[in-house]
Amino acid sequence: MHYWHFSNDQLQYFHIFQNVLPLYSLILVSLLQFSNSAM
Repeated sequence: MHYWHFSNDQLQYFHIFQNVLPLYSLILVSLLQFSNSAM
């Protein structure tokens, strides 16, 4: 079997990405709602 070997840097970026992604989607949704209400 083949295992993926992640370096600590890659794991750190992956955790940051996982933490930041919901925040970005939240901001995106709120911006869309704001632009819709401003129309």
